[in-house]
Amino acid sequence: MELFNKNHLTSYAFKALSDGTLDDLQTLEVCEHISHCNICAQKLSERDELKEYGKAPRGFSEMTMFAINRLEQEKRNNFIRYCIGVAAGTAAAIALMFSGALDKPIIPTAEPTKILIPKPEKSEFPEPQKFVVPAPKDNDKGFLSQLNQYLTSLGQ
Repeated sequence: MELFNKNHLTSYAFKALSDGTLDDLQTLEVCEHISHCNICAQKLSERDELKEYGKAPRGFSEMTMFAINRLEQEKRNNFIRYCIGVAAGTAAAIALMFSGALDKPIIPTAEPTKILIPKPEKSEFPEPQKFVVPAPKDNDKGFLSQLNQYLTSLGQ
């Protein structure tokens, strides 16, 4: 039987669509035509056998569940890949940090340039005195008393 008559669907096409007797290619052709043709879409909505909205084409629920399961699996796989990437990046950052590789300059640098600041010719303030405290000897037990005597002698 013919599905189209003068660029519109025949009554056979509407009946076969509602019964589910069209093959996949024919169902695709009919549905695509209905999506573009307002007259056929109006006729389809007026048909009594299509008033039952509970029926889906054959294999629709199986195909839908397969697609949903595939998408869920893909989401899980993407999450696992993301976690592995984060863990690898963190491990690499920790390894670099504790290896000391970040302490050394990556590009060899030249000697630092010295900035010469001219000294004033004569200061109006006297030079500060420098106190040199002798380092204690290992067997010297009276270091604090010697330090006190030394500082006292400087003050006189």
